[in-house]
Amino acid sequence: KIMPESDKILFIDHHPCPFNPDHHHCMDTKAAATGQIVGQLIQGMGLAFDHAMALPLYTSIIIDTSSFRYPSVSSSTHTLVGQLMQTGISPSEAYNGIYGMKKIEHMHLLGAILTSAASNSRGDIAWIRVDKKIIESYSSDVEDTHAFINHLLVLERIKVACMFRDDGEILKMSLRSSGEYDVGVIAKKLGGGGHSHSAATFYRKKPQETIEAAILFLVSEMEKILDTL
Repeated sequence: KIMPESDKILFIDHHPCPFNPDHHHCMDTKAAATGQIVGQLIQGMGLAFDHAMALPLYTSIIIDTSSFRYPSVSSSTHTLVGQLMQTGISPSEAYNGIYGMKKIEHMHLLGAILTSAASNSRGDIAWIRVDKKIIESYSSDVEDTHAFINHLLVLERIKVACMFRDDGEILKMSLRSSGEYDVGVIAKKLGGGGHSHSAATFYRKKPQETIEAAILFLVSEMEKILDTL
């Protein structure tokens, strides 16, 4: 039997789904990482992990949990990680594949972007901004900036960390939570979505609206939402 085209796709994810998936898909928003779901599926089929399987799964879990810092990390997450490590992989092997082996320009880019860090008067929302011009000036690309937002989570009184990326007419906003507030709710109210600890949305700038004005508007909207949570 030839399967319909839609039956050839299996969705595996731990993010909230924007549509109602069929029963044969694997969607679990309680899982800490997509790699955790895949690892449990492999175990459920009675297969043993080897190094080739374990390294990408472990890497996925590190990325999705921001190095095990999110509240969705559970004992079952660490149990699976222990089984993956039994294949001979090491934390440094995965970490260097994600964050290591960077060019000196990457460090300079991080420094330049962190100098743009700002916060609201209450100190509970902090943000950084990036744009194509500054990324290119340091011979980097946008993939190099994804973890920069996490540096804001060490700030005193921080509740929501934001990274604004200027893509011309569109301003992309990434959100991270210190754990006290659900940034998924904030992102949803602003037209996006995501987890309680990691979410994102987009904002279409008005004609002639500067990025500075757009950021201040979005921060004020987030303050209003925080006051209702």
